[in-house]
Amino acid sequence: MQPVNNPPDSGKTSFQYGLIFGISLFVIATLLSALNTFALKGNTALNLIIVGFIWLLDLGAFFAVGVFAARKTALVKTATMAGLWMGIFDGVLSAIYGLIIFFSYSLKITEDAMSKASSTSSSTMTPATMHSFLVVGGIGGQVFAILFTIGIATGMAALGGLLGRKLSKVVRPGYGPAFYPGAPFQGQPYPGYPGPGQQPSPNQPYPGYPGQQPYMGQQPYPGYPEPQPQPEQQYSGLPFYSGENADTSIPATELSDKPANQSENEKN
Repeated sequence: MQPVNNPPDSGKTSFQYGLIFGISLFVIATLLSALNTFALKGNTALNLIIVGFIWLLDLGAFFAVGVFAARKTALVKTATMAGLWMGIFDGVLSAIYGLIIFFSYSLKITEDAMSKASSTSSSTMTPATMHSFLVVGGIGGQVFAILFTIGIATGMAALGGLLGRKLSKVVRPGYGPAFYPGAPFQGQPYPGYPGPGQQPSPNQPYPGYPGQQPYMGQQPYPGYPEPQPQPEQQYSGLPFYSGENADTSIPATELSDKPANQSENEKN
């Protein structure tokens, strides 16, 4: 699999994975919970086994969503947000299901059991007070379950994101090995240096490039030949003199062709 240079959007990816994993986990856990509540009621040992299996399933799903989300974008924050969305979807839907079961089934059974217990004891709790107490407890328990699910899902997804980032083939901007501080990342040319198949600009000399002298205090880039020394230029003719006695009517080339003794004879 080749590395992906255009990673997908982190927010969109986290929402998609959170939605898919959250609804899928809710469906599976609801089927197991319904089986445990209606089909296997009275079998305490088997009920405990199913409850433990549901908890392990939740933890595994929370960790898996972090792995898949981080593997998609190579970011741990994507895994964390995916776990947050998954906890919201799974927690809210599970709370709605729990409240439906509570008010339609569990509340009646609990009230009957508490009424029988109060009749055999000296309890002064009225049925109305008992009903209010159970309703508040049931709703408060579901709210706590939502918050607890979101927290566990976010933490487990972040742990899964650490593994998913290592397994990811995505190359994000700003990540990659550097040979030394300030060097460009792999696959990128040096700042201002021409890419493959491009000619350098004449106004931008590069240290170590053939035909150019390196700047003072800089070394040529690795892989390029050392600059060759340039031959010294020869200057011919007399230097230009300026002053009050300078004769500007005679070119310097003519002055250079006359021998020194001829100039003295003309003066005499």
